Amino acid sequence: MKLPQTQTLIIVHSLAVCLALSSCGFASNQATAPVEQAERATPTPSPVYSEPEKAAIAQLAATISGQFTAYIRQGSFVRDLQQLPGGIVNTDPNYDFQIPAVTEQVAYMTAIAKQPGLRSLSGQVFVLPESARAEAYRNNALSGSVCITTDPSNTPPIAPETATTAEPACPAGSTQVGVYYPTE
Repeated sequence: MKLPQTQTLIIVHSLAVCLALSSCGFASNQATAPVEQAERATPTPSPVYSEPEKAAIAQLAATISGQFTAYIRQGSFVRDLQQLPGGIVNTDPNYDFQIPAVTEQVAYMTAIAKQPGLRSLSGQVFVLPESARAEAYRNNALSGSVCITTDPSNTPPIAPETATTAEPACPAGSTQVGVYYPTE
């Protein structure tokens, strides 16, 4: 298998999320085909995120991309933000970014709100079981997602145990921001 130089995220949950990410500085090293996004997008009402929440979503998306790259190159997820490709640094005044749990099948990342009125987030990367890969974008073996609490909180959505589908649901008390896959 040829290892990609960089990883790009395909956002398949909502075009509104894609727009929200691009408006807060999310950028990839490769262009993602808009047609693919449109074909895979689920029409949903436009979510409302504050500027700090948009920045946290972008940071978690970058962390997910880093976990994809680490897993493809090393066969395992990374436990420390600084070990991620690109060396993500935890210096945000509004959020504390952590990787509190990593197993062979799941990497769980969090963005814990430091300021009142902000919602906390979690990012998850899963190694999908064979049975779920057919429903994943391009039959990917990896899937990532970001969840945000429905109300302001300094507690992130709970950690997932494993994925049984390509697009696992977020836990109670949170909603899905986006689903991500690595691309070739």
